Amino acid sequence: MVPRLTRCFAPTIGRWPAPASCHSLGQQAAPSHDSPHYTAGAPGSGDEYFLFAGNGGYDVLNYDLALRYAPPTNPAVLAGRLSGVATVTVRAKQNLESVNFDLRGLGVTSVQVDGKAAKWSQVQNDANRDLVNDDPEDKATYTFRITVPAGKTAVANGLPVGRPATKAGWTTWTWKASDPMASYLSTVNVGDFALSYDVGPHGLPIINAIDADVTAAALAETKASLALQPKMIAFLEGQFGRYPFEAFGAIVDDDTVDYALETQTRPVYSEVADEYTVVHELGHQWFGNAVSPSDWQDIWLNEGWATYIEWLWAEHQGAATMPEQFGDGTLDTLLAGGASGARAHERWVEHGPYWLACCLAGCFSEPEERGRAAGVPCRHPPGVFQETRRSRGLAVEVPGVQPRAPDGLVHGPELGNGELVAAEGRPQRRIFEL
Repeated sequence: MVPRLTRCFAPTIGRWPAPASCHSLGQQAAPSHDSPHYTAGAPGSGDEYFLFAGNGGYDVLNYDLALRYAPPTNPAVLAGRLSGVATVTVRAKQNLESVNFDLRGLGVTSVQVDGKAAKWSQVQNDANRDLVNDDPEDKATYTFRITVPAGKTAVANGLPVGRPATKAGWTTWTWKASDPMASYLSTVNVGDFALSYDVGPHGLPIINAIDADVTAAALAETKASLALQPKMIAFLEGQFGRYPFEAFGAIVDDDTVDYALETQTRPVYSEVADEYTVVHELGHQWFGNAVSPSDWQDIWLNEGWATYIEWLWAEHQGAATMPEQFGDGTLDTLLAGGASGARAHERWVEHGPYWLACCLAGCFSEPEERGRAAGVPCRHPPGVFQETRRSRGLAVEVPGVQPRAPDGLVHGPELGNGELVAAEGRPQRRIFEL
């Protein structure tokens, strides 16, 4: 991996002494005594859960990843060889003498800053495989140039740029994600994928990639589920406003990961894409991707909304009513806390209102402590949204939870101070009309 750092805008990136931790870049001539004061960028974003994930002192504007992947020649070997150049365009937020990036599983061979060789060290094995600022609050655009053996297909976020180009037995696929995204939502997939195309509302491009080894019943279910994507998008646009990105689609791989992930514009699915997982990952494009947590402790909001959207879709399809799903979900949550059926009902009567308020007020930052205090595990947030929908006497004010939020972020402190207002026949402003 060869990182290249491009500067833009003030403040400046000045001198680059050897760093103390993480991934640090380079050295230029030391400034004169009349120059501004330079300091190192923080080696972490300050997140309470992951102290050293993300970095301070700069904002990433764009990642340009030129990657080359050679699959293993022995089918029994899972890992191939990945090499590449990451060109990162950043805006300094302070006068920097050094910066850090997150990287895992790849060794760095050289670093350049504005085209000049720079001093660097790699002393921490971070959680992210790409060279990134692994902070959900730092969104950036991406360009992927992925070179693979001819016959293989490379798929990433966003839209393809031109046709794949083949030369000397290697094919380069280029994808561009023009909508800024958090680094954990980026994806690159290489395999024997068959690409298919569909169109959603307003001419939205839908590009699906299904692994050739997805066959039989899994393939039939996957195709049937993906065929519903245009209808799902139209339905959710009626609930939450226009789909927020330039494209959508799916990547279905025949792997053993056994989970799906809401990678932006193109979620990934393991072995099969079932209907409710597809609508769940689609829901994340609004809640989690367009509107995002600024801290990892608030990621429950992403999952709460996406699970609630499953309920909305099931009701829309006539599979189950909202009260049925809300009741089942609530009972499952109470039983998860170890209560019998009768005791679960008693606990719901006694603590249900607190549980709802607790979830909406942001108790998921410390669910075990507050859940124990209430005698109810605070683990199933979708119910709170259904309660808002069902009860005309309950309105919820949660600042930031709206696709039109100026910075596209959900801020934990604001959530913790969100107002839960019981309105007795009094109209209340609703962020979402559910």
